[in-house]
Amino acid sequence: DERIERYKPPIFWKDKDRIKNILKIWNTNNLEKFLINLNIIETEFKRNDLDQDTQFYYFLTQNLSKIALKNTNNFI
Repeated sequence: DERIERYKPPIFWKDKDRIKNILKIWNTNNLEKFLINLNIIETEFKRNDLDQDTQFYYFLTQNLSKIALKNTNNFI
């Protein structure tokens, strides 16, 4: 709770419970990998190297499905 309160930019109050659930599911290493992958996808979107629908689908299947299967009770 304290870290969430200190985070900048501030987290909207309605999102705090969702953020807590995410932090329970994801360890630091997985979260870092996720953010790196998200950055790569964003860069490719801007370059238009690949079809955006394909990129987004790939991103979801490679990142989010692992988390959902790992802990379905706490998933957003």
